[in-house]
Amino acid sequence: MTDPSATSPQHSADDGSPRSIIRADGWALVIGAAATVAVELGAFFLARAGGAGLTASMLVSLAVSAVWVALASPAFGAGGQGIMSCWLRGGAVADASAIALFVLWLVVPAMTFVSAVKIYCIYAAVALAAAAVVGVGKSSAGRAGLAVAVAVALMIALASPVWLGGPVSYLEGEAAQALTSAAVKANPFFAVMAAVSENVRQPWTEMTLMYELTALGDTVPLPPVRWHAPVPIYLAVVAAGLGASLVRRRRLR
Repeated sequence: MTDPSATSPQHSADDGSPRSIIRADGWALVIGAAATVAVELGAFFLARAGGAGLTASMLVSLAVSAVWVALASPAFGAGGQGIMSCWLRGGAVADASAIALFVLWLVVPAMTFVSAVKIYCIYAAVALAAAAVVGVGKSSAGRAGLAVAVAVALMIALASPVWLGGPVSYLEGEAAQALTSAAVKANPFFAVMAAVSENVRQPWTEMTLMYELTALGDTVPLPPVRWHAPVPIYLAVVAAGLGASLVRRRRLR
């Protein structure tokens, strides 16, 4: 008799052969990549059509890209049928962002090649972290639930300038500064802005009052922002997710 598990979607997605990857994830990867490029470059060209300059349009595109990676990588990853499938689908969002970054490098003087590479590293760390967490799910429903939780957590990290003022107002001295530093380091958008700060006169994250919604730079000093600050944080999540997935796999054998 034929072993049912040998032809199950889970097995097909995890056997690692190129044919099984293309069969299980090919269209999903194409759709995810196309949607990513359309959203990220669409934001740039819409800003240009609205009269914004090249640099301002680039910043709009980068802001939209950060949000898109935070939402799309766990969402696309949740559609995978196995650990490798989840990683491929989630990571494809960051890889497709490289295409948009390449176009920005060609069009916008403020976007250098080095800056584009740095931003890709940030997106890749975030996308892989999201996919690693989602891949821990044992079922489609479990992966979907984890995808929602990851997306919410990443949006909270991105929105730290908005909510940070409240908690910091109840803290003093080193505790307030520690919370601010942690929130800034975990925010991918701060790192993205740091990657282009050398060629942008006034990055959004360094404005005295960012849209008048944050205390950062006003009542709360803005800590030093480095482009690589969130990378080890999210890579640690990748390692934890990979470890949990490997442990689950070993138990199933």
